Amino acid sequence: MNIKLRWDGPVGPKNFPEAFLEKESLSVSGVYLRLKQYENGHIVSYVGHSVNLFSRFDQHLRDILTFSVTLRDDFGEVLLSRNGSDRAAVYNRLDTLMPCIEKELSRTQFLFARCGDEFGEGYLKVAEALLKQRMECRIGIAISALENIQNIPLGGLDHEVLIQSDTSLLRADWIEVLNKMLGDQSIFYSPRKMDFDNE
Repeated sequence: MNIKLRWDGPVGPKNFPEAFLEKESLSVSGVYLRLKQYENGHIVSYVGHSVNLFSRFDQHLRDILTFSVTLRDDFGEVLLSRNGSDRAAVYNRLDTLMPCIEKELSRTQFLFARCGDEFGEGYLKVAEALLKQRMECRIGIAISALENIQNIPLGGLDHEVLIQSDTSLLRADWIEVLNKMLGDQSIFYSPRKMDFDNE
């Protein structure tokens, strides 16, 4: 099975589509990378899939607004952890935290690849799992942190899968970012052998 991910974006605060047809074009299934780039080159990422990309992006941004995710400063250092924050302490620090929230929102961007002719919804979890495994291999090379490290079982997948990236819709600066995240080699899965070349 060959999967071609035709990457698009970025989408995020200050460049979210507002026209109905543009929103509709995002209300589809696909895989995505949520990227936050910090002042010292620190990059924190998240890999996901959704049957409605627009709704999922909205959920990520709402989570930032409601202190439901890790909040970081300008250099990517943790200010508030996702699971350990005392809500009363958060509310008592709103004057210092709200500017950080605004910055965290503005640096949050999504690159995405829609399902389509190249791959169907049945391969969303497979694509997410293989992207995540590739990016886990690249932590420390190009990625400072991957916020959703978890093993996604491939569920008895008994055939080879090749994932290739098509970056023709991206600007050159975002192609560079994507290559940092994934490397410039295709991702290959075999039931007998997995190859995640980081070069």
